[in-house]
Amino acid sequence: MPIRAHVTITPPGESTVLYETDTDESGNTGRFQLTAPDKALTLDETYNAPAYSVSDVYVTAPGYKTIHIQNVEIVDTQTAILPVNMIPLEESDQEPEIDIDLGQIGLLDPEHQSMVAIRLEPVALLDPAPRNQREGMDPTPRGVLREVFIPDFITVHLGTPANTSARNVRVRFIDYIKNVTSSEIYPTWPQNSLVANIHAIVSFTLNRVYTEWYRIRGFNFDITNSTAFDQAFRYGGPVFENISRIVDGIFNVYARRIGFQNPFFTSYCNGTTATCAGLSQWGTVPLAKAGIIKNP
Repeated sequence: MPIRAHVTITPPGESTVLYETDTDESGNTGRFQLTAPDKALTLDETYNAPAYSVSDVYVTAPGYKTIHIQNVEIVDTQTAILPVNMIPLEESDQEPEIDIDLGQIGLLDPEHQSMVAIRLEPVALLDPAPRNQREGMDPTPRGVLREVFIPDFITVHLGTPANTSARNVRVRFIDYIKNVTSSEIYPTWPQNSLVANIHAIVSFTLNRVYTEWYRIRGFNFDITNSTAFDQAFRYGGPVFENISRIVDGIFNVYARRIGFQNPFFTSYCNGTTATCAGLSQWGTVPLAKAGIIKNP
């Protein structure tokens, strides 16, 4: 049931109110116009700083914990939806406020740019290697499902595999793909560039599910949100409308080798500060502009 809540938008770390409103009977707010750097910067691979502005969002409602989401990115010409899950406040609750810091998008994340390759053993987690060696990971299934399927939900561990204090969240598969795509790259990229990246993200995710990569090693989740091991998933992060529409149409399409049913382990990196034998995220932009990357 939708909750009527009060929403406040401020500059990062400030108390100045940019917008303030209440949600409607459906739990939605209206749209807000916020300033952001020129869209052209999001298409410039040599620009290594965030090509977006950020705001803080506070959501309050009687009987619920206050949700404070930091560093919500604002991208020029793009509309984003910020999904907020309200949590009931218990009488004995010692933490009446939940702080979520979204950080930078995966394309700029220093940890993401030094993506690691890992080898997981049933008992011990071995030390990782640099991210640009991710393609050297052994993707050979050691435990596989009988058939490839699109799960309704996926369990995401909000930390590295070895971080036992990090919590798990259960997310609809399609919402996970939308969040990761919105958290990895810029929504301003050409549509076919977005499509190529979404295919890589879906395939990577389904490979983790199909091979039961973590579960056969005793973990109780399907994938992590650590960019040192998997993909950028920002719990509480925004989803861009154009990305959402594309994902709705191709979330069940994945890459595989001819003659094999298993989803291909689609290695990828940003292609500028980190390179790999897989897909270059930045490299898809000029290819899409030139018409070399097309919808299948």
